Parts: sequence; C-alpha cells; structure tokens
Amino acid sequence: MNKLAKNKISKIDAQKLEQLRKKIDLIDHHILKLIGQRLKIAKKMGTIKIRNKMPLLQKNRLAHILKERSCFARHKHKIPSTFTNKLISLLHQLSLNHQKQLHKK
Repeated sequence: MNKLAKNKISKIDAQKLEQLRKKIDLIDHHILKLIGQRLKIAKKMGTIKIRNKMPLLQKNRLAHILKERSCFARHKHKIPSTFTNKLISLLHQLSLNHQKQLHKK
C-alpha cells in the first residue's frame, strides 16, 4: 500500500468530500432559514391565540402533528420516528417559547 493511501485520502476523494460538505452546508443554511420562517408564522399564530384567549399549547394538535410528521418522515424518507418526534418537539417548543414571550408583553 502506498504512503498516500495509508495516511491520506486521494486528492480526488478529498475534492469530492469538500464538494459534498459544501452541499451539506447549503442544506443546513436552508433548514435554518425555514426554521426562521416557521418562527415568524408561530408568532402570528401566538398573537391570534392571545387575542382570542386561546391556550398557547394545544395538546391535541401537537399529538396530531407528531403522528403525522413521524409517519411521513418514516415512509417517504426513511427517517426514524424517534428522530422526527424529537425534532418536531424541539421546533414546537421553540415556537411555544416565542408565543409565550408575546403573552408577557
């Protein structure tokens, strides 16, 4: 085995790896942008809920979302339900926290 193969990946593979990392970076930025858009919508929803004296947390809605998103992710993208449930729960909690800040104003 030559020294290059032992200690380093080939130059071609290094270039491919860098290209793939750039693609991942773009996807990550897109995901974060979408989360920001989601928060803006959640704030608008919070304003409506507060104005109409509705509870910010609607447990039935959350249960429905978790089930639906988990099923979609598992069947369409082979993403494990445990991951999807954690992700959606985190996003929901972030939205709820933003809505609670509106309620304090």
